[in-house]
Amino acid sequence: MDIIIEEVTSTIRAVDGDALLHPNTIAKLIHAAIAAMEDKQAREKRRRADACPHDDDGRDGDGGKD
Repeated sequence: MDIIIEEVTSTIRAVDGDALLHPNTIAKLIHAAIAAMEDKQAREKRRRADACPHDDDGRDGDGGKD
């Protein structure tokens, strides 16, 4: 069976990808992402420090004792 389409209607919207975000908005997003990563790293560092035994001098381990 042959199918004949006599008319096709479509809507196409073209958007300039560079115009979607203003440079200031991009900068704010980058700064927010960096701050979030730094916060995550700080929390992870604190978590590891809390789980690791320390000597009185604040160093890890046995203070160099054998």
